[in-house]
Amino acid sequence: MRNILAGLFLSFVVLEASAQDVLRDSVVVGTTTGDVRRAWLSGETGRYRHFVLGGEYEASSIIAEDAAGRRYRLEAPEDAVFEDRRVRIADLDGDGRNEIAVVISRSSTGSALAVAGLRDGRLVILTETEPNGRANRWLNPSGIGRFTGTGERQIAIVRTPHLSGVLEIYGFDGGVLQRRARIEGYSTHRLGSRHQGMFAVTPKRDGGDLLVVPVLNRRALAVLDFSREAPEVARLPLGGAADGPMKVEREPGGRAMIEVRLEDGRRARLALPETAGAK
Repeated sequence: MRNILAGLFLSFVVLEASAQDVLRDSVVVGTTTGDVRRAWLSGETGRYRHFVLGGEYEASSIIAEDAAGRRYRLEAPEDAVFEDRRVRIADLDGDGRNEIAVVISRSSTGSALAVAGLRDGRLVILTETEPNGRANRWLNPSGIGRFTGTGERQIAIVRTPHLSGVLEIYGFDGGVLQRRARIEGYSTHRLGSRHQGMFAVTPKRDGGDLLVVPVLNRRALAVLDFSREAPEVARLPLGGAADGPMKVEREPGGRAMIEVRLEDGRRARLALPETAGAK
């Protein structure tokens, strides 16, 4: 079987980086094009005591490396951390420069999605979404794709995945993150887990991408097509609560299958309905 797209972030994980630089339980992410070629979280700190990702620490900085091997560091403000276990590298606006997407959390306003990039020889935050509004209210980045049918590359997030589960789609346009869609009742994370990839992005037959995420209680998967007025096009019961990364594979006959680990250790493997438009 051939793995097509699973938790797509348009980048790959690489292993080379000095251990003292890389945050525990996190990864170095790399890509082969654009200005930023590698990036990772660093600077362990316990100053933001939420610990939604399990360990009693978060990152205080991001390190990025350009195509020439030069490194740049972005420090979070004193009242903030990067409450994440990986960054995501993608050219979101198609200008040839890569952006870095990461969760930033502040003691006064909670989490927001931040987009950073190289500008004038420095790694800086370019823009952020609106924050969740209070401390200890987190969000999980949940896939990059062309979701709304416009051709624009977009990033999905789920705000408060352990409470109300608000899924939002953002485009990066004119240097600003702009919300394109919003629906409630979905979750891509279990409280206390370091795994953030409980979603899948898979192409549609007519172009663009579908997003597959668990519903709020994680006991079913929702197939979402944000080019439609009613985005949820299918709901697939799991027989248990999802609790791990997803992957989408194509069987020899062409049928798209999605697999996810369940909380009790079993794995659920389901066919994506052809009526959902999966390629």
